[in-house]
Amino acid sequence: VRDYYSSREYDCHAIKNIDVFDYIPANIDYILYPIREYYMVGDKVSISIITQDTKNIVVKYIMSINEHKIEETGFVSEKNYSFVPKCRGKYSIDIFAKNVKSTFEFDSKKHMSIEIRDAIPVTNTKIFCEKNKFIINEPVTFYVRSEGGKDVLYEFYIMEKGDWILTQSYSKKNNYTFVPFDNDEYKVMVLSKSQYSKDAYEDYDIFTIN
Repeated sequence: VRDYYSSREYDCHAIKNIDVFDYIPANIDYILYPIREYYMVGDKVSISIITQDTKNIVVKYIMSINEHKIEETGFVSEKNYSFVPKCRGKYSIDIFAKNVKSTFEFDSKKHMSIEIRDAIPVTNTKIFCEKNKFIINEPVTFYVRSEGGKDVLYEFYIMEKGDWILTQSYSKKNNYTFVPFDNDEYKVMVLSKSQYSKDAYEDYDIFTIN
């Protein structure tokens, strides 16, 4: 390229290289699988690979649990992959795709992961008390009910004079007794979760007494 009035042979130049194939390189457009709030141990997980020029594309799957590889397929024509998780954890699948004529290790790669639980999350946590009148210096016992979860643990807090106080760390004990010493408003909070849950809590409830 040169300016019309330039005295040089050219003012600037560029070279564009074009790779020419005798096939269409594979490209994974989508990985489809049923979207759920959570997957459980024993649930069948099925995925489908969406790619153009489908008939000429082969796919390889590598599955890992908690970053430990447990299965690797060769390149196959099957665009569907399924498994039934036997334990809780993070299941990861790397999908590699290439055209059957490709000389590369792979043309396209995608990654997906699913968290598998061994129990549904704790829900519907409720604090209840057998008393409906609360008197200074008389013990009060609170009980907790919840749904779901596995080996559910409970942690109790008491709000007294505007401050939350941890009174019982996580344990399987689902009741707590305390004695109010002042004419005041008290709040009882319970946090609940499954024993092996990595979350700080899965559900909670607050009960207020005067």
